[in-house]
Amino acid sequence: MTRMNAAPFVCLMAFFLLTSPALAQQGDLPAPDAPLPEGFPDPTVPGEIEIKQYPAYRSAWTKGDSMSMRSGDMLFFWLFRHISESKVEMTAPVINTYLDPEIAVDPSLRGDLSMEFLYERPDQGEAGKGVGPVEVKDFAPMTVVALGFQGVMTPEEMASGVKRLRSWIDEHGKEWTEAGPPRRLGYHGPMTPANRQLWEVQIPVKPAGEALEVDADAETGEKPSETPENPEPSR
Repeated sequence: MTRMNAAPFVCLMAFFLLTSPALAQQGDLPAPDAPLPEGFPDPTVPGEIEIKQYPAYRSAWTKGDSMSMRSGDMLFFWLFRHISESKVEMTAPVINTYLDPEIAVDPSLRGDLSMEFLYERPDQGEAGKGVGPVEVKDFAPMTVVALGFQGVMTPEEMASGVKRLRSWIDEHGKEWTEAGPPRRLGYHGPMTPANRQLWEVQIPVKPAGEALEVDADAETGEKPSETPENPEPSR
């Protein structure tokens, strides 16, 4: 995949920030650069780990193959073109999902990576083919464990965050088990000073008891029922 010059990306992000409505700040933390989708929880406080519940949502979604953790400009441009031509307002956060989970913990690797621009409401627009390589997808409600972060989100910080969350899941193994690939949520663009930007590292989880039930069903040959926490998009 051809790498793109970062300058147009910065200009587009600056345009989005200048034209997005401002939100009230809470405490010393900056507000997200755009409104959150309907029902979405606030950003996790930097340094804290918490369980978060997300409602069903719709997003503009696209994927790149054999990408590094430093990739993403091309995905951003595809999504920006889609929302511009579809007249969809920008929201925050922007979500990256590391579909090949190993690339989230080893920045030297390449793998599949997706990016999403979230719609304001799950009934906004229509699911299906978007502009160019973009799809409009519906996602089921999900539960995640999230680590808040503020500052420059490097691949090394992302890898460290994923390892910290996996350690937390191990420590809380009687309650939770990993249920999907790691995600990175970004709440700010380049117009917010880098040291003020808010991020989250997330891993989808499900109750440990639920995982035991699925294992038991597998042993008996029964098909497990779908759960609201399933992070896979509906087709």
